[in-house]
Amino acid sequence: MSDRSEVPPPDPAKGKREAMRFLFSLAMFLVIAAVALWQSRTHTSPLPIRFIRAQDQLQHGKEADARKEFDTALAVRPDDPVAFMNVLETCVLAKSYKLAIEYGERAVKICDHQPAEDQANLWRTLAEVYTFVEQTPHQERAIHAAERAHQLAPDDNIVANTYGYLLADNAAGPGPQIDTAITVLKKALVGLKTAPKNVIEVTEGPRLIAMTEDSYGWALYKNGQYADAITTLCSVIADYPQKTEPDVLKVTYYHMGMAFAAAGETAQARNAFSNAIFCDPQYAEAISGRAALDVKPGNPQLAPNTDRGSVSTPPLGTIPTNKKN
Repeated sequence: MSDRSEVPPPDPAKGKREAMRFLFSLAMFLVIAAVALWQSRTHTSPLPIRFIRAQDQLQHGKEADARKEFDTALAVRPDDPVAFMNVLETCVLAKSYKLAIEYGERAVKICDHQPAEDQANLWRTLAEVYTFVEQTPHQERAIHAAERAHQLAPDDNIVANTYGYLLADNAAGPGPQIDTAITVLKKALVGLKTAPKNVIEVTEGPRLIAMTEDSYGWALYKNGQYADAITTLCSVIADYPQKTEPDVLKVTYYHMGMAFAAAGETAQARNAFSNAIFCDPQYAEAISGRAALDVKPGNPQLAPNTDRGSVSTPPLGTIPTNKKN
């Protein structure tokens, strides 16, 4: 591989958002899965052709035309959670996050008489959309929306993961927020492993378990439990299904790097950060984390480091797993 000097400089704006990429990468998977779950029940949904047109319009800067498509679809069933979820999915795919928030906020108000499960999924999705426009450690709207979802569906393990991760990711250190995150995530892990609640949790069990283990490990790190965090996060890599997306793997590697660094295990931290960068050479936080390991005491200059790939942990598709897709 080429040396570190060939790595383009990180984008600071992107770096500020990377800690939430774990949720970003899976937000649409959860939205689509939730829509499928609803459609398997009694709801009907507007024809998807409208949303295909709306997505194309948004991608070409024609927001007014997309709004017309959305409003026409919603006029058919103005309080249908599936219709609103289709709108949110379309907006996120087109990266129209502010528009998604506008319709998401409308959805949770209009659908406040729907079953608690449906309301919770709307609030959870709104929380995830908020993370596109809010930055840690000030994701108050995202945390509030996730908390509301958790209140509506306290036994929903997917909701619990979103809520717990947001609490942990926005916490500066030990305290009530982290205590809540650890409690919520621990319960979700038990639920996913022993009593999945719906078809999504059954069919996507290994993936969801690994996601939640990552969140739990990150919460342990934020609580100063570095040894426990390392143990948990190292197991996550083995638990992810094969062919898990690099955008997901890189965040777990970053979390591992932070935990190893905090525990003073520099070589393992460098290895984890290097694997994160292997997944995404522009991953600003992992680049910064590894660079911090190279700072010589009393000298602000960085020590030479040409390592861009993995050191001992095989990255991506070569990672051994004990789960199957």
